[in-house]
Amino acid sequence: MAWARLISSSDRPATRAVLCLLALAFSAIGSACEIQTKGGARPAGAPVQPDAAGGSSAPSPAGSGSEPSWADPFEPERVSLHPLTQLVRSASGEESIEAYIELFDRFGHGVKALGTVVFELYESSPTGGGGGGGADQLRRWNIDLTDPEANARPYDRVTRTYRFTLLGIPEEIRATSRPVLRVRFNTPSGRQLTDMLPLAR
Repeated sequence: MAWARLISSSDRPATRAVLCLLALAFSAIGSACEIQTKGGARPAGAPVQPDAAGGSSAPSPAGSGSEPSWADPFEPERVSLHPLTQLVRSASGEESIEAYIELFDRFGHGVKALGTVVFELYESSPTGGGGGGGADQLRRWNIDLTDPEANARPYDRVTRTYRFTLLGIPEEIRATSRPVLRVRFNTPSGRQLTDMLPLAR
């Protein structure tokens, strides 16, 4: 080899050592390139063959209708009316509801999510049932949060909740000692999450 002739013709030990190291380095690089070419490394843009089951090892393109089960692992699985939710009265005497809702994924972490929100205000039953348990529904509010910009507006980063001011509280609620607010959050996948909370004044 040329390296061997060059090493043997040199009289200095230091020079021979340096040339030996260079020869070993180039030899290692050549071996690695050969292994990568023969092995499973795939150049960018190379075709992907279907597996034995007739599928493909490449991910399905977006919108193909073949959604993997892990498409949205952080979809909310629980909705909660935050304790900050309450009836408030303005200086003019008009009442409204400051409603705060939290969404939680399957790990119990608070999340933001697209969907629709339905609030229902009930008059408490004499037995304290409320929330649809025989009580009269006084008001209903529907809120569309499927648009990302509309979804971001009511989100409160301090409390990590969605905050809504519900207007149009009926006069008869003043005679109700403990009205109940019910919330239903509908996810894009069709799941319905609900919670209820007796309102404090």
